[in-house]
Amino acid sequence: MDRSVMYMGNGQLAMGIDGCRCYKVQATNYLSIQINTRRLLIKNKPHHPFDSIPFNLISFPLCARMSEQIQDQERAEPLIDTTPIVRPAQHERQKSLEKLYADRPTAHELKERHILLDTDAAPGLQSAQHALEQQRISDSLKKNLEHRPTKEDLVERNILASSTAAPGIQAQQKELEKHMRADSLNEKLSHRPQPEELVHKGVLKEDPTSPIEGGDRESAEKRYEEAIEEEYAKREGGA
Repeated sequence: MDRSVMYMGNGQLAMGIDGCRCYKVQATNYLSIQINTRRLLIKNKPHHPFDSIPFNLISFPLCARMSEQIQDQERAEPLIDTTPIVRPAQHERQKSLEKLYADRPTAHELKERHILLDTDAAPGLQSAQHALEQQRISDSLKKNLEHRPTKEDLVERNILASSTAAPGIQAQQKELEKHMRADSLNEKLSHRPQPEELVHKGVLKEDPTSPIEGGDRESAEKRYEEAIEEEYAKREGGA
C-alpha cells in the first residue's frame, strides 16, 4: 500500500491520508522511501505489515501549512519550461546562414574559379587524374626549358636587348637610341642629293619629280621623298 508523504527533516516524515489527517513516522528499517519530484512515497517492506508500523498523531494545521507551502512553491516555479529553444543570437546566425546558402555560387562558377575540378571523372578518380595532369605539365615544362634558345639567339631576334647596361636603365637607353637614329635620319634627309644625281649614280631609275601625264608636281615630290626615306631606312636598318 502506497501513501503520499512529505519530508519534515531529522529523519521524520509527515504522511497524509485522504487529505484530511496527517501522521508523523520515524524512519526505520520497516520503511522504503521513493523520491518523486517534491514528494516522497513511503512503502512497507516485505514481511512487515504496514499496520504494524508505529505512528504518532500530529495536528492537522501543521500538515495544512506544509501543503500550502508546497503549492506556493509550485505556483512560483512552473513545471513547464517556457525558454525558447532558439536563442536570438542563434536565430540571427541561422538567418545569415540561410542567406549565404541561397546566394552560394553554382558548380559551373566554382569550376571557372578553379575551386572545383573541371572534370567528369568519378570522385574517387579525381585525385589521381589531377596528379597525372600536374605531372604532364611538369614534364612539358622541363622539355621546353631544355630546348629554350640561347641568349645570343634572343638578342639576334630582338627579344633581348644587346646592351650590357643594368636592367633598370635599359628602357631609357633604348629610347635614347631611337631618338638618336631619328635625328640622324632627319639630318641626312635635309642634305639628300638631287634626283638627277641619284639617277646618275644608279640609285633611281628615273627622276620622280619629272612631270607625268595625268599627275602634278606635288605628287611627284611626295613620291620622291618617300623613295629617299625608304632608301635611307634600308641603309640605317629602320627607325
